[in-house]
Amino acid sequence: MEKTCSKCGGVFPLTVEFWMKRKSSKDGFRADCRICRTAYKKRYRKKNAESIAGYLKSWKKNNPEKVIESQKRQQIKNAKPAKEYRKKTPEEIAEARRIYRKKNTKKLIEFERNRSKKDIEQLTRRYVKRALRASGYTPAQITPELIQQRRNQILCKRLMVPIGTDVAQVTEAAPPAWI
Repeated sequence: MEKTCSKCGGVFPLTVEFWMKRKSSKDGFRADCRICRTAYKKRYRKKNAESIAGYLKSWKKNNPEKVIESQKRQQIKNAKPAKEYRKKTPEEIAEARRIYRKKNTKKLIEFERNRSKKDIEQLTRRYVKRALRASGYTPAQITPELIQQRRNQILCKRLMVPIGTDVAQVTEAAPPAWI
């Protein structure tokens, strides 16, 4: 038995391989094929990313026990693959990473560029720790208080007005988003 998709018009066999289930329909499957439905879901998630993230955040906050159960299930599910991965030699792991980096060079460069911009704009902990290490501090010397102190120094430097700048221009400008 075959069915025609209401979105793309494709004709596919009436199986779960091509159709998502729906109890309320006569034949037990959705009107749109699996491919069209997946594409729709992907567009929806991309379009509504902020509201979905907000919902998930509030759900996780209101259901901590379910979150813990889910994490435990994931841990059990991934235990075998993780164990197999750890059995690999460091050389095999390094080779797999090398191959991945070679295949995804542009993607990794873009990711690092965006992360660095975000770190600098928002004065993340990682960025401030790097600045402290560049100043000669050892990891043992870097404390949360020192990180906060350095973050405040950087903020002060960013807000300082260069000599010769019209003060009226500076006061009219909106403060940066990270303040």
